[in-house]
Amino acid sequence: MSLKYLEPEGFNENMHSYARWTRPARIYVQGMGIKDAMVWLSIDGFQTAIGYGDPDEALAEAEAWAAHQLAQLRLQVEELKRRRKEKGGAV
Repeated sequence: MSLKYLEPEGFNENMHSYARWTRPARIYVQGMGIKDAMVWLSIDGFQTAIGYGDPDEALAEAEAWAAHQLAQLRLQVEELKRRRKEKGGAV
């Protein structure tokens, strides 16, 4: 049977792209040894450690990582808005 046969009616390339681009991320904690923990970021089956140590340390490290990522994102958004404003485009 062709996979095309399983495609829902009305499903188009835009929907396929959206589904591929918006795969949900997941953050979870895993016990490591007797007292340590690892906080993982998982996207599309790929895991990245973003915190390690006792559970509170692992959480704090993961929170710091996330805060740094958001700060970098804010800088990128401001740069994008600045460039658009320079070109006379919408912000």
